[in-house]
Amino acid sequence: MKRGARRLAAELLIVIFGVLIALSVDAARQGFGQRRLERQVLQALRDEFEANRRLLDEQLSAYRRRTAAAEVLLALGSGVAAIQPDSLGVLWARVTRAGTYDPSQGVLAAAISTGNIGLIRDLQLRAALAQWPSDLEDLRYAEELVADLIYGHLMPWARTQADFPNGGFGLGAGPMSSAAWAPALSHRTMQNLLREEIAWGRIIEGARVSETIDSIVTRIDAQIDSQ
Repeated sequence: MKRGARRLAAELLIVIFGVLIALSVDAARQGFGQRRLERQVLQALRDEFEANRRLLDEQLSAYRRRTAAAEVLLALGSGVAAIQPDSLGVLWARVTRAGTYDPSQGVLAAAISTGNIGLIRDLQLRAALAQWPSDLEDLRYAEELVADLIYGHLMPWARTQADFPNGGFGLGAGPMSSAAWAPALSHRTMQNLLREEIAWGRIIEGARVSETIDSIVTRIDAQIDSQ
């Protein structure tokens, strides 16, 4: 009787150990599959955000040129600078170009909708990804304000200046002398509008979106390298 009990206990232990081993193997297999899927998600996100960063760099460069052009025109209107006539049209074209940063968000949206974002183990990376839409919205708000300033105030006012042919600053009329531009550039309305555009340009250049996207790409690279 005791021998039968011992045999039964041994068989039971074997069964239990077998189940535990099977569960461990299954858990390891599942964990491996999750890590592989995590890597795929990270690689797709890296491709998307690296492309977005290149696009952002190009857009911010254009915004810096616009701000610099506004600063030159402001200086011309204040009488503290001089410039070649053929450069005035180039500066005006830059000042009146609004621009919009339009990054791709398909991969991130898919990761969120499928729940695969939860596979990312780096909590700081997940926090940066969560911050991205908010920072992007802040940048777009600033871009909209600049666009309204340019198309709703700066250009309409310029078109009212009879000193310039073609309804404002000689658009399409060829190079004009600094003296021809001087009345409008020195006008208080123009000076205030240029100052406002410069201020918004500096706000855009310092937007958190650039810092956030750099953090995302850096942390994704570190996470992939650690696997």
